[in-house]
Amino acid sequence: MNLRLTVVVTRVMMKLMALKTQQIMGRNFDVVKPVCERKQGICDNHIQEALLRGNLSALVDDPPEFDKFNQVFDLFGFGLMAPGMLLVRSYPLSRFETV
Repeated sequence: MNLRLTVVVTRVMMKLMALKTQQIMGRNFDVVKPVCERKQGICDNHIQEALLRGNLSALVDDPPEFDKFNQVFDLFGFGLMAPGMLLVRSYPLSRFETV
């Protein structure tokens, strides 16, 4: 899912949560208050995770020196996180300009 779509979906989810919360709060359920207070943080974390995954994807997929690694990762059906962790362990971090 691309970043723009993730942000839109997250905002729609926030609005739906707000509407549902209003319905429940109208019934005076005190259990919902802590969830309401944390919903913005949860949505912010979701957006931040999408940004970080996009950055990780660019770091793992783009450099040509990772092509052979990525072929093997694809062969075994690895997702995004496993190749990222394996490359950090096996490839010298001093080669990255942004680190």
